[in-house]
Amino acid sequence: MSSKTQQAILLLLVTTWITMLVQPGVAQLLPGLPQINQCLGSLNSIQGCIISIFTFPIGGLIPSSPCCNAFLNITTSCQSIIFPLAPSTPSLIQSYCNSPKASPPLTK
Repeated sequence: MSSKTQQAILLLLVTTWITMLVQPGVAQLLPGLPQINQCLGSLNSIQGCIISIFTFPIGGLIPSSPCCNAFLNITTSCQSIIFPLAPSTPSLIQSYCNSPKASPPLTK
C-alpha cells in the first residue's frame, strides 16, 4: 500500500472518529466536549498539526516542531478532553516531542 493511500486511510479514520464525537448523545458521555475547540485552538493555528497529533500514535504523520511546541503547552485537562478514549496518547506524543528526534520545541 502506498504512502498516500495510508495517509488517506488515516485521515478518513481520524475524520470518522471526530465526527463520531460530535453526534448527539456523545456530549453527555464526554462532559468536556464543548471545550474541545478551545483546547484545539493553538494546534489549529499550525497547518497540519491536528491531523498529525491524531494520526501520529497509529503510525501517521509526524508532528512538526511548532506543532510539538503547541502540544507541549496544552494543559493536562485539555489533553484529557482531546483524547478522552485514549488517555495514554498525550504521553506518547509528549515523549516524541521531547525526544532528540524531534526538533527542539520553541521557547517563549
